Amino acid sequence: MLIEIIFKGRFTNMDFSFLDEILKNARQIYFNFPELEIKEKENYEVVVKVINNATYVDLVVNTDYLGLGEKVVSDVFINVGRDEEAVELLYFLDLNDLNESTPKKALNFLNQWMLDMSKKCAFDYFICQFDNASDGEYYFDSYGFGKLYKEIE
Repeated sequence: MLIEIIFKGRFTNMDFSFLDEILKNARQIYFNFPELEIKEKENYEVVVKVINNATYVDLVVNTDYLGLGEKVVSDVFINVGRDEEAVELLYFLDLNDLNESTPKKALNFLNQWMLDMSKKCAFDYFICQFDNASDGEYYFDSYGFGKLYKEIE
């Protein structure tokens, strides 16, 4: 089950330390805007410098694996966007890769991880939804569980 995890925040409040771990496990790192490919995978300082110096940023990271708390998830697509003060972080992954006994347990794990991540990195809002969901079609967000969560066994 493919899902999107989206965090939203304001640039002036952001703690970009989450990028350090993401970049260490990256298979591919590049900026769509400004157009730039990162040669050294673990160059956190270069990536953060670009994000800090540009008012519009579109960073793409593909990973072989990514740590989400005590879980390790394979093949995660990550996108970091900045548009003036707005920052958005998107993770695209397969819920089954969390290796929980039920989808609801996997979603409960993600909900707690997202709460922790939001506090640590100063995100204002988060949402977990299936890939390409419409408005109102989500498992949970910063405010609680949505109708899709309640429909899962």
